[in-house]
Amino acid sequence: MSKSLGNFEPLAQLLGRHDPQAIRLLFLQTGYRKPMNFTEEAIAGATTGLTRLFEAYDALRERRPATRGRSTP
Repeated sequence: MSKSLGNFEPLAQLLGRHDPQAIRLLFLQTGYRKPMNFTEEAIAGATTGLTRLFEAYDALRERRPATRGRSTP
């Protein structure tokens, strides 16, 4: 990305269009020594992955803990 090529976007504009947690997930999915290809498709994939993570988290929270041979008073 560079201003001279016209493909630079300030972070404030990016945060206005996308979920900040999805942007964070996209950054975390890329190794710190590897170049990152930041595209709309990549952020859409990170958004989808984040949604699936939240759904799995909610499903786990809704499950009741199993009792292991203990009786409750």
